[in-house]
Order: sequence, then C-alpha cells, then structure tokens
Amino acid sequence: TGGVEVRAAHPALVGRTLTAAAGDLSRFGPGSVLVYRELAAARGWNVGDSVTVKSRTFRVAAVVDDDSRPAAGSGVPAGHVIDMTDADFSAVFPAERGYLAEVDPADGVDAARARAAIESVLARYPTVNLMDQGAYKKMLTSTVDMVLTLVTALLGLAVVIALVGVANTLSLSVLERTRENAVLRAIGLTRGRMRLMLAVEAVLMAVVGALLGLGLGTGV
Repeated sequence: TGGVEVRAAHPALVGRTLTAAAGDLSRFGPGSVLVYRELAAARGWNVGDSVTVKSRTFRVAAVVDDDSRPAAGSGVPAGHVIDMTDADFSAVFPAERGYLAEVDPADGVDAARARAAIESVLARYPTVNLMDQGAYKKMLTSTVDMVLTLVTALLGLAVVIALVGVANTLSLSVLERTRENAVLRAIGLTRGRMRLMLAVEAVLMAVVGALLGLGLGTGV
C-alpha cells in the first residue's frame, strides 16, 4: 500500500532476523511498527515518529536492517517495508490472510520433535501443508524442473529427427553419386582419371571445411 510492503511480525521473534539500526526492538508491540532502513531514509522517518498506515497511526519503535527482499511481483523497492504485530495487521487489513508461516524450533529442540509438535496443531487444518526447507525448495523449483524436462525431451526429439535426416541425405547422395560416376565412366572417363577427380574433390572439401572450422572456431 502506498509503495510500501506491510508485513505481520511477532515481537518475540523479530530479533532473530532483524538488526536495529536505531531504536530498540524490545519496544516493538501493539501500536508500534518497525521501519526498514531504506524506507526510513526515503521518507525521513526516525525512531518515535508517527507513521500512518491505512488511516491508522503507529509509532516507529525502531529502524531495522534486513537482507530479505520484498515479495515477488509486489513492485515495491528493496527495503521499503514496515513490520507490525499480527493484531495490528489484522485490524488494518481485515481482508488479508496469512499464507506462509516460517517456524524456527527453540534452542535444544530437534527437527523431528518440532515437526511432531507442529503436526499435532495442524491436524485441525487439513488444507495446510507442512514442509521443511528441502521440501519447500523442491516445491519452488518443481516448475523449473518440469520446463527443463520438456525442453530436454524436445531437444532429444530434434536430435533424432536430425540423425534420420542426415542418414537419409547421405544415402541419397551415395546413390546419386554412384550413378553419376557410372555415367562418366560410360562416356569414356578412365578409371585413373575417375580416382584423380574424386581425390581432388575430397581435398577441396577437406580444405574448405578445415578453413571454415578454424575461422568459426577462432571467432567463437
């Protein structure tokens, strides 16, 4: 909204991924927001300033740094992001619903134990998918893999067609050349001159091919 991407964040977790360039992350809570450094510099916002989002006013708790990028297709410049609490986000954007939650297990909790705990909660939500990093990465790359497989299959088909075409052309060339040589012999060309003619032709083809190959190869 207004060239800014607004995200919902949990006050207890923002310290894991964000670094305060100014202000204190512990002051982030209901009624306050975290403003990313690039947006703060562009708008001239500082800690303690009032920021209006969808006619609601919030206080800047901290200016933060983060390496994450805005959502794909949002059209928002890098760093033009505001974080607010879940409750504030729901009040400002009642029609928006979360579609992705990233869960980081607590210290000392292994992945299997964390997965079991999360699955027990998600049992009430059959439409929600639980994926680890490997599965999420595979989901993101599956479309590219499918397109790559299709392109590879088309390339293989093109190679097969090319091989059939080359074999057909060579077969016809041998057949036609055999008959041409027979005609030349029939009108009086001797066997020795026939060999000489074929040798000169072979040398010419080899020289032309070598020169073209060297020229194109050097250029490439």
